[in-house]
Amino acid sequence: MIPIRLLIFLAFLCPSLVIADCKNYQATKQPLFGELHLHTQYSLDAATLDTRNTPFDAYRFAKGEKVGLPPFIDTLNDPNTDGTLPPVAGVAQHPYCLPPHRCEFMATRTIQFPQGRALDFAAVTDHAEFLGEGNICFFEGGKACQADTDCPAGSGQVCALLDGNRCVPRGWASEVCLLSRQQFSRIRGGEAQIVFTAYVTNPFPARNPFCNLEGANGQETCEFQAKNVWQRIQNAAAEANEPCQFTALVGYEYTGMPSTGVCTGMGTSPPDGAACFDTADCSKGQTCAKDPNGGASNLHRNIIFRSDQVPALPISYMEVPTGCGAGADCQGYTGSENPHYTVPAGTYSTTRGVTIGSPAVMLYLLSQACNPPLNNCEFLSIPHNPNLSGGAMFLMPESVEEANIRGAFEPLVEIFQIKGGSECRFSAKAKNPMAWNTSDEICDFENMSAGKLGGAFLQDPNASNVLPNNYVRNALKMGIQYQQAQGVNPFQLGFVGATDNHNGTPGATDAVQYAKTGAHGDSSFAESGAALNERAFLGLETNGGGVTGVWAEENTRDSVFAALKRRETFATSSTRLTVRMFGGFDLPDNLCNGSDFAAQGYQKGVPMGGTLHGHTDSEAPRFAVAAMMDPGWPGHAGTPLQRIQIIKGWVDDRGETHEVVYDVAGEANNASVDLESCRPRSDAGHADLCAVWKDPAFNPAQGAFYYARVLENPSCRWNQYYCNARGVLCDDPYKANEDQPSYTPWEYQQCCSNAVPKTVQQRAWSSPIWYKP
Repeated sequence: MIPIRLLIFLAFLCPSLVIADCKNYQATKQPLFGELHLHTQYSLDAATLDTRNTPFDAYRFAKGEKVGLPPFIDTLNDPNTDGTLPPVAGVAQHPYCLPPHRCEFMATRTIQFPQGRALDFAAVTDHAEFLGEGNICFFEGGKACQADTDCPAGSGQVCALLDGNRCVPRGWASEVCLLSRQQFSRIRGGEAQIVFTAYVTNPFPARNPFCNLEGANGQETCEFQAKNVWQRIQNAAAEANEPCQFTALVGYEYTGMPSTGVCTGMGTSPPDGAACFDTADCSKGQTCAKDPNGGASNLHRNIIFRSDQVPALPISYMEVPTGCGAGADCQGYTGSENPHYTVPAGTYSTTRGVTIGSPAVMLYLLSQACNPPLNNCEFLSIPHNPNLSGGAMFLMPESVEEANIRGAFEPLVEIFQIKGGSECRFSAKAKNPMAWNTSDEICDFENMSAGKLGGAFLQDPNASNVLPNNYVRNALKMGIQYQQAQGVNPFQLGFVGATDNHNGTPGATDAVQYAKTGAHGDSSFAESGAALNERAFLGLETNGGGVTGVWAEENTRDSVFAALKRRETFATSSTRLTVRMFGGFDLPDNLCNGSDFAAQGYQKGVPMGGTLHGHTDSEAPRFAVAAMMDPGWPGHAGTPLQRIQIIKGWVDDRGETHEVVYDVAGEANNASVDLESCRPRSDAGHADLCAVWKDPAFNPAQGAFYYARVLENPSCRWNQYYCNARGVLCDDPYKANEDQPSYTPWEYQQCCSNAVPKTVQQRAWSSPIWYKP
């Protein structure tokens, strides 16, 4: 037992020291699974998809409770009706009921984790950009009224005469809100999203005019309404947080997606990966070409806070857009033009401004917003979907200041989610297989057929809008390049996985469930066969999403956040397999044989996310990596592991980047799946794997990174579960005509096409370990 006086002394030296509060505290850390990217009704796009789950519901689902999914139907005329749902004031709560209850909004579908699969932690990350607009346009309930004076004082509400004389936020009757609700009523989404999307695809965004309607004391503005919703989000996290049992982290999404072009010319094929707004952003001799495939560059980030001490309002893309480069319209832009925020002169380069796509100004201002009087206000920014960023997510910083702030506040990247994988890209059909800087064939995994959000789906694997800078492995190499030249690494990124689910159901990644429910409200799989449409944004090319694993001492906000900050994390592509990695010069060769794998790993090396410091005569480091398969749950066995690989990337003396993949445990096998039952055809594979590996080509003078990739045996992809559930019979095409089955000709075509993947090799990625000379 530690003497109390020693604990007081340690706390004085290190106030943030994690003190064991939980009975299951483990000094060598334990794996916890969670979700860091999740949307609810408070996200405008989720609202227009008929999602009614709020953050309160999302956290209930994360803990294992059942929640409802759209479509919602009005059963008030049912003789067994339980009654109308109560009106609310301030922020609409969007209540609903589950069958067999009857109410104004009854869920027609339900979803719940299998027993034992509830999450350990979660953060709801609703889009900050339209928190106020969403509450205004889709407000429900409200007090009955005859005049504005009947509405609650200080609520920002007025009496609406268009809908039964009730109190609603000012702006509710605006043309944009009316259009949004009309489209929502007819087709459950569509135009409402298009109307608001236009505001976040502009490099200089501005709020909708209805946000500027005059009202007393500014209470009718979108900002006022956004603060109300932001407080509800905080309240939901506070209510859900149970130290030692479940961690609820406060968060939001920064959602910028400006339309960028591509630098072309100088004989580059494919282009060199540079995004641009103007030719001034390109290298000499190149021009900035508008992307003929359209779409917007995904520059989204999830902001995760350590505690309940958070800014009064999220800093969003609307107030502080990402850097826009060197074009005439944004020369020297630092964010100081915005009346809400001021960036001190000299903080960033004034000759070229801030790099295109850079979050540097936003991160700086958010750090200032976390200054006193807030105590323990700390945050992380996690880029997501760089695979759809049009090459703009990972451009080299224009200044060391910019590199420093990105390195300080962005220690992680979302490497996998519903909208595809971002590790790397490979296509055997490409004329130049190195088009995305890799010859690693296993990178051909859940690669989206577009390089931007909303961009055209591509037939040509050499398409110019899918750029090397879209992929994390290339960013890791670029980070070492920059460090070699400037002494700081702006892209020292650990890995997390997430869903980006818009149903308000965090961690709902199981393939069988995804085949039934989708993840984006009423438009996900609501129409038979739509799930199999490879040209639909939410169709065949999506997947169930990923999960984040952290190695933490205990399940508390401090411990989970500390693990995220030090990058002791891993990502999976949906399953709950675990992976752990240590690197060090003194790790023993027999580390896998004892019971003290973690203890020795910490004592004689660094965990994943850490850095090994060497010198010119250093011997090659050893890397110890261990993985365990997902055990599954009753009636649903997990999939055995196939092998562990270590991926090394480095920069040579000439500044050129390289990579290589090593198999270090297990082996490529002939495991296969019976597509009709989705059961394995053999007992090949491993319940666990472990290896200690030494780099055979180590050069102590060259910076490098190493991370582990763990591969499961093949299993059925979610669309195969869908086809099986529909009873599609591929071996007898005439049976469809004879027996009039429930499936459609379209479903038969897609389920039985050889071009549609039927199996998938799920995987996990450890965060890298860096070697620095």
